Amino acid sequence: MRYAIVGTGRLGLSFALALRTSGAAVAGHTSRSADGRDRADAVLGTPPSPSISALVASVLAWTPGSDLDPAPAAGLRSDGG
Repeated sequence: MRYAIVGTGRLGLSFALALRTSGAAVAGHTSRSADGRDRADAVLGTPPSPSISALVASVLAWTPGSDLDPAPAAGLRSDGG
């Protein structure tokens, strides 16, 4: 399975390194900033991707903030039922 990292900040880059260490292929990455793209390119040895959707079938995304409830997106009820 190939993975692409959207957002190469501390979490995204750490996740990419963990995936690669476990044997997964990091197919590409992207970041809002040129510094983030350059840093990931240097660490991962993979150039930034202009289109993540062209590389992978699924995208996992993390967003900052603890007020997000993942249950509705997963088709689950927030109350545990």
